[in-house]
Amino acid sequence: MFNQLINLNEIYFREVTMDDVDGAAKLHIKHSKAKFSEAQKLFLNEFQACFQQPNKKTYYIATTKNQLIAFAGARHYETNTNENMYNTKKLLPAGWYLRGVHVDEKYRRMGLAKKLTELRLNWLSQKTNNCFVFLKEGKETIPMYKEFGFKIFSQDWEMNNSSKCGLLFHR
Repeated sequence: MFNQLINLNEIYFREVTMDDVDGAAKLHIKHSKAKFSEAQKLFLNEFQACFQQPNKKTYYIATTKNQLIAFAGARHYETNTNENMYNTKKLLPAGWYLRGVHVDEKYRRMGLAKKLTELRLNWLSQKTNNCFVFLKEGKETIPMYKEFGFKIFSQDWEMNNSSKCGLLFHR
């Protein structure tokens, strides 16, 4: 697949605002079975939490002048949890986590996920030197996370409604 040539100087990175709810929802439904109204509610809650608990959760986005084209989050879980997008059967350990990176297909392979990960890790560095990322087996972003120093912490995390297993990485 050929990506349209885009001037990277026309892509802007910043922390999320409440004005980004619809853009994130539109991008999310391109890659999920969710309805727009469900995604909109999800991101309304997610982004509100960033402002209610600014030291516990953040999202960064990439935009062109008029479109949200990528987003990624980070958050802290106080206790062991199965509150994750893959719905694991066993609980993930408490701690700091990088959340999923979503990039519009037209803008993939341009370094946006890497830049969003740098921003999230910089944000986390003010809080901790340790964090986790949970990825579905076979996920194309695994090499990128390894470049950032993540190593497999635990394997064979069974997920509800999936034949694949998850990998928990730690740094």
